[in-house]
Amino acid sequence: MNATIVLVLILPILVVSLVITVDTVFRTLKQWFPNFESQFFVITFLYFVYLYILLALSTYLLGEIIYEYTLALFIAHYFFKKIGKILLAITPIFILFSVETSSTLMDTSSQNILLLGLLQFLLYWIFNLPILKKKKWSFPILFTLATFLSIIFRWNDIQILQGKTSADIRLLAVLGSLFIVLVFNVYYTMREKEVRHHREAILQSKKDLLTGSYNFTALNEVIELLKTESPDIVVGMIDLDLFKSINDKHGHLVGNVVLKEFIDLLRTYLLNKIVATQFEIYRFGGEEFCLFFYDSSEKEVFSWLDDFSIHLKEQGIIVDEDVRIDLTFSAGIASNDDYEKDLLTTIERADTACYYSKEFGRKQITLYEKLDNQTRKNQHLEGNF
Repeated sequence: MNATIVLVLILPILVVSLVITVDTVFRTLKQWFPNFESQFFVITFLYFVYLYILLALSTYLLGEIIYEYTLALFIAHYFFKKIGKILLAITPIFILFSVETSSTLMDTSSQNILLLGLLQFLLYWIFNLPILKKKKWSFPILFTLATFLSIIFRWNDIQILQGKTSADIRLLAVLGSLFIVLVFNVYYTMREKEVRHHREAILQSKKDLLTGSYNFTALNEVIELLKTESPDIVVGMIDLDLFKSINDKHGHLVGNVVLKEFIDLLRTYLLNKIVATQFEIYRFGGEEFCLFFYDSSEKEVFSWLDDFSIHLKEQGIIVDEDVRIDLTFSAGIASNDDYEKDLLTTIERADTACYYSKEFGRKQITLYEKLDNQTRKNQHLEGNF
């Protein structure tokens, strides 16, 4: 079979089909195995099964291994960040095992294979720095560079294929990697749109009558919907400071007005920063609210809430021409990117950070990732989540 067609079309189609299969299976596993340890064991086992299939397909069609880091990179970027990084690190060991049990990679030294694995991990780490990881072009470039790097490091083996095509093998492999990323991105975008439509259907009729935010029932249903999905979500927990004193001093009717006006101000402020589909406000209970931010960073969410707190302090809540309430809030922020996309854990972490803000002075915003381990443990034990 012509090596050009195999490298640019046939093998990439097979590879992207395998990645989509991994996505489907792993989303199901998230429901069956909720804790990290069981997920790690099952996913690692299945990963090596799928990697073996990928290596076998490549060897059968081309006589050499191509796209061998595809599965680990996609798992680390899209599905399970922590597990994916571990799989990326141990992939060279599995490839070395392939060298010992087959005739592939005969001219590539063990040192080169291990060094390539180290460089792949370093490349992934660089492209996951905060300044790069949220860029839409980040992963396509990472994956393309990873493929090109693999070809260069194993050129003694790969150059054998050059005699099977008039085109440059390196260029063909790059084109094939771009095809894989493009097709998967189309699939992933369509799935995200489907999830968004389901989420919108849930939210349509489930609003808190007082504040206009989404109610606790909506929050529970969205959490359930997203259990098997993996959108990037930053959670913000907000608790209005000393709200009971407002009720005690001005009465519950004024307290209700304050709640409604606070959410109106927050929603208006956020709409000036991001589009409506990028955030959701849920009433968590009483004067506590849970915010979901989609495709945003913790740094961005912190900046928005901090800026809004200044805006709120300057404007206050105008109940009527005779009553102005000076309102402040405490908040905590956490990202599901740090917890394998586990939304419940992320909400718990954000609530822990919010509790820390309340306990240590109020009128402040705390990032959970900035808390040390002992503080996290103490606040989790004392928290009210």
